[in-house]
Amino acid sequence: ENAVQPWVLLNLVASSGDYRVQVGQSIVLRDRAALEVAFQTVLPIVLMSPLLLLLLYYSVRRGLKPLDDLASDVAARSPENLMPLASRSAPSEVQPLVAALNRLLFRLRDTLDNERRFTADAAHELRTPLAVVRIQAQVAQLTADDDDRRHALDQILAGTDRATRVVEQLLRLARLDPLAQLPTPSGIDLAVLARRVLDATQIPGDGRSISLQTRGTPLVVSGDAELLEIVLRNLLDNALRYTPGKTQITVFARREN
Repeated sequence: ENAVQPWVLLNLVASSGDYRVQVGQSIVLRDRAALEVAFQTVLPIVLMSPLLLLLLYYSVRRGLKPLDDLASDVAARSPENLMPLASRSAPSEVQPLVAALNRLLFRLRDTLDNERRFTADAAHELRTPLAVVRIQAQVAQLTADDDDRRHALDQILAGTDRATRVVEQLLRLARLDPLAQLPTPSGIDLAVLARRVLDATQIPGDGRSISLQTRGTPLVVSGDAELLEIVLRNLLDNALRYTPGKTQITVFARREN
């Protein structure tokens, strides 16, 4: 036996009551027609989805390729390579980021250069007092005279004090901001400062000598005495290192113009 199927009926009656129109449709057939329409609508979307996803993936990967190249460039660099990043292939939206990174790399390179110069300056500044300490320690070790041993020990203490003072000056120099003003500038007589540096300079016994010429009048400038001592000491050390024997080195402290 056939099961009874539900139907949907539509009745229309004329205003005079003489005519009646009745339309019926099986609900099963109606649902089947709705499924066919839905299937015909969804099937193309389902079939095109993999292609659309593939195109979307390719477009995203192509758009992000400059960023991937930039990331690969950064990842492949050694710690010593602080050259600017190439920004031509980067999208315009990323250009400000690349420019900021390049500015950061420039500051890092400048900081590393300053640290290397500081290390070289520290070694240069400490070489002389440590050499004095070593020589006087050898004298104290080899001499049999008590006065000579006492004098050598005093020189060792003086050399140690000078090395400590040099280290403090270098640490202070390392903390200075090159764009900032001196924290506590004071009046300095350059002639007195030059004499103090010359008296503390160790002159090799190969005929070289250092003399100071001044005008006899105070030559006062505003600055930092410790930093100026470092500058003058470096100049004298370089003069002693790179001049031949029996050279007369003259330091002038005078005002020009």
